Amino acid sequence: MRVRIGSFIILLCFLCLRGNAQGIEFNTFESETIQKTSYSVFDENPLTFKGDFSISYDLAIQDYGSFGYIFRLKDLKTEKSDIYSFVFSYDNDERSYLKFNIEAKECIIVDTLHNKALGARRWIPVKISFFLKEDSVCLTIDQRRHKSGGLGMPEEMTPSIMFGSSKFSEEIPSFAIRNLVISDATQQIEFPLNESAGTSVHDKQGKVRGKAINPIWLINKSYYWNLLHSQVSESTAGYSYDSQSDNFVYFNKDSLYTLDIRRNTWEGIMHETLPMKMYLGTNFYHPNTRSTYIYEVDNHMDSCTICSLNVLTGEVEKVDDKFLSSQRHHHSSYLDTLQNKFYIFGGFGSRKYTNTLEVYDLNRKSWSTVKLKGDFVAPRFFSSMGALSSDELLLFGGTGNNSGDQSLGKIYYYDLYKISLRDSTIRKVRDFSYHGTQIVPVRNLLLSDDKTAFYTLCYPMQEASSRLQLYKFSLEDDSYEVLGNSIPMESKAILSNANLYYNNKTQEFYCCTQEFKEYGGESSITRFYSLAAPAIAEDALLLYSAEAGTFWGYALVAVGILLVLIIAVVIYLQKKKTERQLPETISNLEEVHAQIEMGTVSQTNALYLFGEFTMLDKKGRDITHLFSAKIKQLFLLTFLKEIKKVLLLPISMDCYGLRRS
Repeated sequence: MRVRIGSFIILLCFLCLRGNAQGIEFNTFESETIQKTSYSVFDENPLTFKGDFSISYDLAIQDYGSFGYIFRLKDLKTEKSDIYSFVFSYDNDERSYLKFNIEAKECIIVDTLHNKALGARRWIPVKISFFLKEDSVCLTIDQRRHKSGGLGMPEEMTPSIMFGSSKFSEEIPSFAIRNLVISDATQQIEFPLNESAGTSVHDKQGKVRGKAINPIWLINKSYYWNLLHSQVSESTAGYSYDSQSDNFVYFNKDSLYTLDIRRNTWEGIMHETLPMKMYLGTNFYHPNTRSTYIYEVDNHMDSCTICSLNVLTGEVEKVDDKFLSSQRHHHSSYLDTLQNKFYIFGGFGSRKYTNTLEVYDLNRKSWSTVKLKGDFVAPRFFSSMGALSSDELLLFGGTGNNSGDQSLGKIYYYDLYKISLRDSTIRKVRDFSYHGTQIVPVRNLLLSDDKTAFYTLCYPMQEASSRLQLYKFSLEDDSYEVLGNSIPMESKAILSNANLYYNNKTQEFYCCTQEFKEYGGESSITRFYSLAAPAIAEDALLLYSAEAGTFWGYALVAVGILLVLIIAVVIYLQKKKTERQLPETISNLEEVHAQIEMGTVSQTNALYLFGEFTMLDKKGRDITHLFSAKIKQLFLLTFLKEIKKVLLLPISMDCYGLRRS
C-alpha cells in the first residue's frame, strides 16, 4: 500500500481555502413549484445577546422599481415581542427609501436612496446596531447615520433573523447581500456566503449556521460567463464599450445600437451614411467626444480611412484618408485619452508579421511609426496590449517568427514587455512558463486593481471551433491562473475576433466575440457576455458540495488520511519484522504441510498458501478439491498481487504454491 503525501498536502491546502465573499441573491418570483428566497441566519440554533449586538452587510437593490421586506427580526425569548423589519420602498424614478420599522406599529427610521446609484452589484454598506440596555437602535447606510430610542427592547435578546421571504412577509424586493457579519462585544460571526449550491449556509470557519431556501448563489456568476445578447448582421459590423454610460455600442453600415446592461435593453437608431466602406469593423471609443472612431489601416481604394460616429446622435464625420503600408490583421491596440493618441502594435498582412508600434495622432490627424529602442520583439500578430500607467504600456504574447516571413511558420510567444511612451523604449520583463495547447491572447489586456497582475482572454486560434478562457498573469513572477469557464468561439475566419472589458462600478468583466462565416465575408454574429469579479477558478465552486460537503466533512477525510498514514507506518514496520522472520518461516514449511496432510493441524476457516494450496472450512474440513486449477490460479494471482504491494517482497509462484525468488 502506497500513500501519496503530495495528495494529502493538496487536500490540506484545499481545507484551508476560503474564497472571497460572494453573496446571495433573492429570487422574487414564486410559482407552484418554486418558492421565493428566504435565508434564516441561525436557523434552529439562535444565539443570545446581552447588552449590544449588530448586523452588518452589503446590500444591492437589483431593481429599484420593486418593494418588500429585506429582513425581519424577532426576539424568541420574549412572548409577544415586537418584530423589527427593514423594508425597501420605491417612491418614483428619482428616489426610493429604506425604512426601519416596528412592525404594525410605526416607522422609526427612513433613509433616502437615489435610484441612479442602485442596480445589480452596486453595493451599499448597511449596519444596524441594537443597544439593548440603552433601548435604542442605530442604522448606518453608506456612512449616513440614523438613531432612534425608546423602543421598549429587553436587555437580553435571542433574535430570529430572517432575510427575504417568510410566512409573515411574502413581498420582497429584488435584492442581494454579501459580507454578512453578526457581532457583539465578545464575538464576531462572519458569513462569506460563498456557497455555490445547496441550502446550508456556513460561517467563515466552515460550520453550518443557517439555511437558505431557493437561494441564488452569486459565486456562480463569478465562474460562469453569462450571455447578455447576440446580434447578427449581414453587413460588416463593429462594437465598442462606452465606459461612461457602461453601455455597449454596436454598429454596421446603416444602424447604431446600444446595449444597456443595467436596464437590460437593446435599442437602435439609423445613423448617417458612412463616408467609407467597412471591411473589418475595427474601431475605438473615445469617451471625451462620445464617439466611436471607425478605421481601416489599409484602405487604398477609398477616399476615407477614419471616420467618427457619435453614439448619442448618430452623426458621422470624416476624420482622415491616410493609411498604413499594409494590412494589420489582429494587431493589438491602446487609446491614450490624455494625449489624444491611438496606438497599434504588430499585425499580419501581405504574408508578413510586423513588430512596429504605429500611432495615430487625433489632433494632428496623422499616422507615424514610434522608433522603439531596447529589446528586440519578434514580428507577430494576436498580441495583447494595455496600460500599466499613463505613459507605460504592457505588451504580451502572440504568434509569429523572428524574420516576419509567414512562409517560415509560426512560434507562439508567452513573453511580456514594457513600453515606455515617455522615451520610446521597450524592455522584456519575462517569459511565462506556459505548458499546454498553444494559445494567443485577444487584442487588449486589463490591469488588476492592485496592479500586481493583468487579465486577458486567450484561445487556440489554430482550431476552427475554439474556446476563450480568462487568464490572470502575475506581474511579480511567471505564474498565472485560469479563471471562469470557457466561451465557445468559431475562429476559422481571420476576421473573427474577441475583446475583454471591465466595469469598475459593478465590478464585472465583459467579453465580446465576433464570428465571421468566411474569410473576407461581411456576415457576422456578435455576442456579449458578463462575468462577476473577482473571477474564480473551478476549485472555488467545490469549497462546499451540496449539503454534505462541509468543512467538517473535509476534516473527517483529513483524519481518515492521517489514519491511513499511521496504518502505512505500522505495515512498513511489520514488513521489516516479516523480512527478518521469513527464513525461519520457510524452513518450517514442509513440517507445516506434513501436519496438514496428516490432519494434525486443528485450524478452521484457514487458507494455506505455502506449499500446496489448501483451504479448510469452518469445521476444519479440507475443501481444496472444490477449487479447479484455473480458480486457484486466478485467486492466487489476485491475492498475492495485493500482498506483494503491501510487503514489497520479491515473490514468484507456480499454480500450486509459493516460492521466494
